[in-house]
Amino acid sequence: ESQQTLEFACESLEIKERALQKNLLQAYLSLEAFQEVPAFLKALRSAGIKTAILSNGNFTMLKAAVEAAGLTSLLDALLSVDDVKIFKPHKDAYALAVRWANMPAPQIAFFSSNSWDAWGGSHYGFTTIWVNRYNQKPEKLPRPPAHNVKDLRAAAKLMGFETV
Repeated sequence: ESQQTLEFACESLEIKERALQKNLLQAYLSLEAFQEVPAFLKALRSAGIKTAILSNGNFTMLKAAVEAAGLTSLLDALLSVDDVKIFKPHKDAYALAVRWANMPAPQIAFFSSNSWDAWGGSHYGFTTIWVNRYNQKPEKLPRPPAHNVKDLRAAAKLMGFETV
């Protein structure tokens, strides 16, 4: 699915170089985490908060990306929409997190760097934090996220943690 999504994006942008597409797909598997991510995840784990990724990506891609970023030991689970065969923002995709955490949606803090995903999480009922690193304008969607922060340091302060 990731390759099909990339192919569609490249076609939409009229990028025809197959070598570039292959390099972009490979690069996604080796992305580094933003600087504050490991400390933020450690703070959550130290507080007894379970941590997981909920992604439209498949398990192979998620595992490779998490390993490359050095985050494997800081996550309790990798949740992929592969399990429900439908992408976010469909409610069944968000329901994966509710089933995994075994708690109601409003008790789950859902972080996303994508406006549409933050909206989807909010619409589903999560307490949503949009990590808006690039100060993007919000999309015109009916239910905004509960919080809009610049990075996870700001999210840590919002949650009452020491600066990470």
